[in-house]
Parts: sequence; structure tokens; C-alpha cells
Amino acid sequence: MADVPRLLLARAFLERLHELPRRPWEVGGWLLGYWTEDRAAIVVTHGTPPAVRGTAFGITISGKGHRRRFDEAWACSNGHVTFIGDWHTHPGGPATPSATDHRAMRQLAADRDYGTLEPLIAIASVPRLDHTRSVEVAFYLRRTDGHVLELKATPFEDLPAEARTVPEWPWPRRRRPRRRRPAEVDGRRLSKFHSASTCWKSAIDTALSLRACLQGGAGVCLLRSDSGSGVSR
Repeated sequence: MADVPRLLLARAFLERLHELPRRPWEVGGWLLGYWTEDRAAIVVTHGTPPAVRGTAFGITISGKGHRRRFDEAWACSNGHVTFIGDWHTHPGGPATPSATDHRAMRQLAADRDYGTLEPLIAIASVPRLDHTRSVEVAFYLRRTDGHVLELKATPFEDLPAEARTVPEWPWPRRRRPRRRRPAEVDGRRLSKFHSASTCWKSAIDTALSLRACLQGGAGVCLLRSDSGSGVSR
């Protein structure tokens, strides 16, 4: 078997996978980048954003919504950034290839239109609806002899010069759960509540005092309130 190539991955693309919305259906796209001249490393510079919605158990990743992005990347990089595989999600499932994924890798390797004898796939294990669990991403390479290897990615920050001219495409981002503001932070609300409570308490105390005075037959009754003492006749 040939030496296992290194996998170099743009951190910006990895972060986009981790920020995918939590959905119960699969989504996917194309992996773009290039092999080094000595075939010692695969460099993933970009990924196309999801274009169509799949089902809970699969998705068809065709040229729809992805071919145009690929053409942009190819033209802007003078043919340096090209198709090297695809990525997709496994909602609620592990980041390991299914039987369908193995079949798809065989098809990618055999289809001359894609031009990749050793396709790379990325699988993102995404929670279906839970916003607390993190996303797990794994990468798999199918060699020409049919073996499928898991590759450990090494992220890098700055894109190679050949890939910097590729446009940044908009990606969907998950919504963060809204946190309720602690009551003590909302000073205005607490102030209004306290004022209303004080007014009601004062009114009740006044009514009870007046009732006691009337029942006792007193001619003069001193009433206490938060604003001071008063005389009622």
C-alpha cells in the first residue's frame, strides 16, 4: 500500500462544519482543494455550502448548487483549486461511513467527470436538535486499491496564495439558544415591580388602619405611609 498522505485542512472550513444548524435531515456539499505534486498531502481549502435538503438517512450530492461554486473556485485559482471529494452530515449518527457512503466513494472514483481516483469524504456527526452537544468531523480517503483510510486532519490558518482569490460563500449557521437575562440585571423591571408592590402594601395598610379606627370610635387617627405620617379626620 502507498504511503498514507497527510491531510491539511483550512480551519475556516472546519469551523463552518461545526456551525451547521442542528437539523434532522442530511445536508452536504463538495470538498475543494488539491493534492501536492508529490502526492504526499491533500490540502482542503474550501467546501461548497449545502444546497439541497436530504432525508434523515441520506442525501444526493449532485452538481446542483455546487457546480457553479466549483467553476468559480477553478477560475479564480487558475485551475489550482479543484474537486477532491464531498462532505455530508449524519444527524444523530456517528461520523463513520455507512454502506451508502462506501458505494458513493466507489462511484466517485469510477466517474471520470469528477476526475478523482482517490476521493476524500468528510462526515460531520451533527445533533438532530440538541444545541449542547458538539459536532464531530471525520475524514476518509479511498485508495486506488479500494481500501478506505481515516485521515487525521491538521488545520491551518492562512490559505495558500493560489486559493486566496476564491470567494467566500455564505454558509448557514446554527442559532444559539437564547439565555434568559437574570432578574437582578433588569434594574428597571425590578424597580417598577418594587414601586407597584410598595403602593399596594401602603394602600392595604391604610385601609386596615382606617377600619380599625372606625371600629374603635376614635375621632383622630394617625396614618403611617412611606411618604410620612398624616392625619385623617
